[in-house]
Amino acid sequence: MQQNTLIAKTLYGLEDILSQELKALDAKHIQIRNRAVEFQGDNAMLYKANLHLRTALSVLKPIEKFYAHDPDRLYRRAKRIEWDSYFSPDKSILIDCVSFGDSFPHTQFAALRLKDAIVDYFRSKHSTRPSVDKNNPDIRLDLHIVDKQCRISLNSSGQNLSKRGYRREQTEAPINEVLAAGLLLYAGLENYPVIHDPMTGAGTFAIEAAMKSANIPPGLYRHFSFEPWNDFDPELWKNIKSDAIKNKQNLSGGAERRRISTVQITGSDIDMQAITAAMNNAERAGVENHLTLKNMDFFQSYPKSDTGMLIMNPPYGERLNQDKHITAFYKKIGDHLKQHYQGWDAWVFSSNLSALKHFGLKPSVKAKFFNGPLECRLHKYEMYSGSKKTTDS
Repeated sequence: MQQNTLIAKTLYGLEDILSQELKALDAKHIQIRNRAVEFQGDNAMLYKANLHLRTALSVLKPIEKFYAHDPDRLYRRAKRIEWDSYFSPDKSILIDCVSFGDSFPHTQFAALRLKDAIVDYFRSKHSTRPSVDKNNPDIRLDLHIVDKQCRISLNSSGQNLSKRGYRREQTEAPINEVLAAGLLLYAGLENYPVIHDPMTGAGTFAIEAAMKSANIPPGLYRHFSFEPWNDFDPELWKNIKSDAIKNKQNLSGGAERRRISTVQITGSDIDMQAITAAMNNAERAGVENHLTLKNMDFFQSYPKSDTGMLIMNPPYGERLNQDKHITAFYKKIGDHLKQHYQGWDAWVFSSNLSALKHFGLKPSVKAKFFNGPLECRLHKYEMYSGSKKTTDS
């Protein structure tokens, strides 16, 4: 099968983790870029990447690169592309554009000129044209411009790969699924017998940990934009999905239930509505039997095991109004960890760098990430064991 250059886009700080995921899929010629990883693969690799990658936002298939000094030159070069070799004119399209430099300051106009080129190509050759659909397009294209260098790609994923399909019920400020999976992988979730999120919200950390532990591909319950492509191979795709289903661990209960991973995954939240939403999301993800969710105040929680991984995304301060309140809140978290979570590793993710300084603990690891536009830190705090505490939950 023909090998193509493919690009998996990701979030800042997750590039190395994404490259490790691609190595596990046996991708070739992997090269780390800025918020992306480039690799080589055939259609089978492209399908597997969309199905299995937990830290990718999208998988692009570049089809043309050229230099253009202005939008008219972009139009002329794009119109030369044999678009009917990729998709038919009865498909709807949407173009995403990012531009760096002064040549194309208006990304919407650049995207419009690319759309015009595609439409005029089909109209002149087939007397019909694709329509534009901003909500649910059949074909999604990516236009990437750096100064005068333009790269046009087919977006094989379509909707962002963070849209796993399970999180239909939201809580306030939920963490992106790709970011949650990436933070868990960065923290080495496979090294812990217990994983607990005490401020679980919509349950994203717990669900992503359970899907990884149970070997459930993140793309198992959704569709992709490579399916309407002219070269789509439905039999190959069916076999790849079937293999993934065979390899995921059975969570249905009974004798099969005993064969799943022994890792314990738990989440809790002071808000019962959040727990209800998390439970429903877990059921849609197929992991309701692989985690435990409780309505509980973190400051009333005590671990049952001597060691484990606690991961949390506490409020950043917007909902607590005043700096002194959020500082006191973070100090209270640190105090509770010191008193009751000895022997555990606490991974705390926050954009409030000032409040983190008042945590009362010295981090052994500091890593920089972004949650949307917010610059954040992931801190690891090692709770060294002292005298054994009474544990109860």
